[in-house]
Amino acid sequence: MQSSQLKFIKEKADILQVVKSLIPLTAKGYGKCPFHTEKSGSLKVESKKGIFKCFGCGASGDVIDFVMKYKSITYKEAFTWIADFYRIGDFKDQAKDFVPEPAKELPVSLIPKNIFIRSIRHYFHNNFYEWLNRHFAPESCFHAANQYFIGSSKHWNNATVFWQVDCDLSIRSGKIMLYNPETGKRIKEPYNHINWVHKVLDLPDFNLKQCFFGEHLLNGNNKMVCIVESEKTAIVASIVYPDQVWLASGSLVNLTAERCEVLKGREVILFPDVGAFPAWEEKAEYLNQVMPDTHFAVDQSLANYTQKGFDLCDYIIDNLNHFK
Repeated sequence: MQSSQLKFIKEKADILQVVKSLIPLTAKGYGKCPFHTEKSGSLKVESKKGIFKCFGCGASGDVIDFVMKYKSITYKEAFTWIADFYRIGDFKDQAKDFVPEPAKELPVSLIPKNIFIRSIRHYFHNNFYEWLNRHFAPESCFHAANQYFIGSSKHWNNATVFWQVDCDLSIRSGKIMLYNPETGKRIKEPYNHINWVHKVLDLPDFNLKQCFFGEHLLNGNNKMVCIVESEKTAIVASIVYPDQVWLASGSLVNLTAERCEVLKGREVILFPDVGAFPAWEEKAEYLNQVMPDTHFAVDQSLANYTQKGFDLCDYIIDNLNHFK
């Protein structure tokens, strides 16, 4: 297949039309992201730009990328599927011989350090930190705030910023979330209060390449690594179990082999939330195959729980006395 044919397919395929055939979308192109668990729609499909972007998990790409991810198929298979969708028979048969050109990798964008520093100076001015102090000693909360660079944001009153800082101490971005200070739950009504610092600042041409939340804590040690989904859970677990490095992936879709390169040679334990065990076990099996020098295992703490919405953080808080 020639590049002109690929271009024709991409121009012919309206990403809004294709995605709408797979998942429900609003008239403005918003919907629930199929690549992570959520109750309100963080996915935005932009027909004019030909792209999709999830503001919750960071998944993004063009129409072929979406079909690949959604159907868990290869680039060639996604191309064939789209050709079938639009009944472009002349190009479909040539897909088997197509080798995509390597994408040009854009430089990773970073957040200016003065913005980062200003945010973490006011770590205590947010609802999440207030909730944390309801359950743990002040010195433990202070240590966790400094260790994980917990910040605050005025985007929403008393909002929290979970900064993603990589092993080079570069600031990839910050995830802004609003919590209920009494329950510690994220506020999702009347809409899901989650955003990114670079989005709020409207930084032009920002190329987000996420890293693990807490990734900078890998420096200077060979401790066992524990990976959970949410930033909140990683922080709570680090207070209860300080002998391990606790990281958050943000979602299972973010737990890629590329991102896990920083874990090379480590013992890694994955901690799924209730109802997510099959998917996380499948991911651990895959990572063990592609990274034979790193061992991934899945913790079974919540394997027998069925309570809807129950996650590892709930489990830890409920069992604090047992862990002491």
